[in-house]
Amino acid sequence: TGTCLEYGLREGCLGEKMFSRPNTYYGKSKYKLYSKLNKINNINLKWLRLFYIYGEGDSKNNLYTQLIKSIKQKKTFKMSKGDQLRDFIEVKSLSNLIHKISQSKKNGIFNCCSGKPISVLNFVKSIIKKRQSKIKIDNSVYDYPYYEPKNFWGSTKKIKKIN
Repeated sequence: TGTCLEYGLREGCLGEKMFSRPNTYYGKSKYKLYSKLNKINNINLKWLRLFYIYGEGDSKNNLYTQLIKSIKQKKTFKMSKGDQLRDFIEVKSLSNLIHKISQSKKNGIFNCCSGKPISVLNFVKSIIKKRQSKIKIDNSVYDYPYYEPKNFWGSTKKIKKIN
């Protein structure tokens, strides 16, 4: 699989036909792997560019897992200002999407995303509400990540065309 970070510092809605310009080692390594696999003859490559996955079983040290940890410990959640727009997809939705793509005859790059931009702050608030928590948010702690554009999300046009 690939990553939305293959698009680099592009803003707005990101479509699969956009040229990749990764600016992180992670994004560059994913794009390099895609490029090598794509050059192999007689391969029907389905390259999945994953956006921001969240859900149960997530063991990464990411926004969602840190938020769940704060909720469980009933501690204030520390974050950036949170006005940046991102594309979050729940792991169950991602699983269904991957199955749909795997059964399709179409090949190439597929954005695995919701296609719905949401501010990081509103995402955090929605999880707190869903978990019926009363924790507070301190959105003055962290700076924006320098390696990500402020506002970006994935296009779902291609995946919507899959039967």
